[in-house]
Amino acid sequence: MAPKPLRIGVLLVHCVQLLDLAALDLLFMASPEWLEDISMPQHLVDLGRPCEIHYITREGPNTMAPATSQLSIQVTDSLQDSAVAPGALDILFVPGPAPRAMPPAEEYLEFTRQHNTAGTTIITICTGSLVAAHAGITKGRVATAPRFLISYMKKTFPETKRWDENMRVTRDGNLWMCGGVTNGHDLMAEYLRENYPAAVVNTVLGAADVTPRALEYDTSATRDSAFFMWQIVRAIPSSILRMLTAR
Repeated sequence: MAPKPLRIGVLLVHCVQLLDLAALDLLFMASPEWLEDISMPQHLVDLGRPCEIHYITREGPNTMAPATSQLSIQVTDSLQDSAVAPGALDILFVPGPAPRAMPPAEEYLEFTRQHNTAGTTIITICTGSLVAAHAGITKGRVATAPRFLISYMKKTFPETKRWDENMRVTRDGNLWMCGGVTNGHDLMAEYLRENYPAAVVNTVLGAADVTPRALEYDTSATRDSAFFMWQIVRAIPSSILRMLTAR
């Protein structure tokens, strides 16, 4: 008997990062449709799980949602549609919006809370952590976010049990979170390993060239912060030179 489709809702809050969305494709690559497209043998194709993906905004169908790189995404569902109601989805996938666009509208936060209450697996990528935190679902839990945001998250959402700056991926119950943009690949690799047959996981990750790496960062948060501060400082002479030559 064919497996039931994995029902995924992608919550598009403002303009989301295209690279955050890309992590979702690892789930689709584990579907029979994709495995068949790359000419895998039928016994391996049969181990895949179909995907049913919904793209969700407040405005709903017949609208477009923006992503970075000037991409527009066809919206399939509104927050009120029964197909994406709490209990109707297996995964609520939250790619990251720009931090300056936060906090989200209350409708998005309530939608996230309701799915959390229903036990939906919630996956946040990069700054998608801000949506989860503003919704209050990190309260009492171990969570993570992009390293450059961790200090802000600790100050703004102190009710979170721990903002872990040492891990690329955290999981606390139904809440999966990751740090920077491509840590979404690390998170999805972990999700696949936990929920799919090894042959499918290895095929997908091998085809995508997503190589295994430790979920714990190999550099300190302090070192990473110093690196970015140095880039800001070293940009000053170039900025001054540009202003002078523009006159």
